[in-house]
Amino acid sequence: MTLLSICIPTFNRGEFLGSTLRSVVDQITEDVEVIISDNGSSDSTDTLVRSFQARYPFIRYEKSEQNLGADRNFLKVVELSRAKYCWLLSSDDWIVPGAIQKVLSCLRADPDLAGITINRTCYDVRMEQIIPSDPPSILRESVTLTNSDECIEKLCIYSLYWTKNNLMQRKSLIVNT
Repeated sequence: MTLLSICIPTFNRGEFLGSTLRSVVDQITEDVEVIISDNGSSDSTDTLVRSFQARYPFIRYEKSEQNLGADRNFLKVVELSRAKYCWLLSSDDWIVPGAIQKVLSCLRADPDLAGITINRTCYDVRMEQIIPSDPPSILRESVTLTNSDECIEKLCIYSLYWTKNNLMQRKSLIVNT
């Protein structure tokens, strides 16, 4: 069974998505899948993803005929998951080397996890300069949450598209902002 889905909703982010995928693909193991839900992009996203799929068969890609709106695309990428846990990753984010293994270790150690948050650093659009951010204290360091209500309360501020009912009806969620 797949343990973790890296879920990437995207729309016209072809110029950034390649860097995101490069940060992910070398960290993938047999119990991780990558899912990209394209919200009807009109840029190079389709071509870029298909070139990655040719080299990395664990990448699943679904493109909508029309733009569903951001919230529906977020829900769709999670619904496409075959895993117990989902890591919602923005199509312009990077995952540092070793992060996926660290998350997998946490998931294997405690199968009742409701969510995990890990350290983050915000950069400018060129990914060259760190920009200051003021996340809540829970995001300043790695935290493991085992209570789904606490997970929703503390992490969903960064995923305003999710409601408690949506989360409870779907898989457990890992949020990385």
